Amino acid sequence: MNLANVPTYPSTAKKVTFRVYAENGIPITVEVNRTLLERQEQRMDILAEWEGVLSSTIASISADSEIQLENAEIQVLEKKASAENK
Repeated sequence: MNLANVPTYPSTAKKVTFRVYAENGIPITVEVNRTLLERQEQRMDILAEWEGVLSSTIASISADSEIQLENAEIQVLEKKASAENK
């Protein structure tokens, strides 16, 4: 999944909803707690290269294969150098 762009959201919102795309192009709509996302945004600012990990149960899958995740957990990790880049 690509979480290259951090979503914008009102500072008063309790939940933030945004869309990411799986490697095969399937859209995934994610609902996450705003304070959790803010903490992970701070990590995004600190790390030179990062990747985001989402974990959640699937709330629904639409007829056009869009996946809906609710109450997702998001974690930002430092991106490790691949064997090719060493």
